Amino acid sequence: MTGYMDGLPVELDESAMIDGATRLQLLRLVILPLAAPGAVAVALYLFIASWNEYLFALMLAGRNVRTVTVALQMFIGENTINWGLLTAGGTLVALPAVVLFLFAQKRLVGGLTGGAVKG
Repeated sequence: MTGYMDGLPVELDESAMIDGATRLQLLRLVILPLAAPGAVAVALYLFIASWNEYLFALMLAGRNVRTVTVALQMFIGENTINWGLLTAGGTLVALPAVVLFLFAQKRLVGGLTGGAVKG
């Protein structure tokens, strides 16, 4: 996000201030719309990283409280694996990340490539 924010042109801020925009208007009308693709990329990355966190949830979860990714482990027994329930559960676990990606796809591409080059 730092590379993306550093890539935003300062000239847009200066021209908005010359045109009479206040600092709040500058933030609301210029900076936030330009920073939206980068923020969407970071938010999507953080959501997927926290949604797929397994070891942290496994260590902190109690016997009665489990996250979905840890609960999928219950379908793997010592001698058998319940493939039907494991596949269905895996699909349901992946569904929120896929839906979020489909909604954020337009801004995600701009956010991922925006801070990559300097110049």
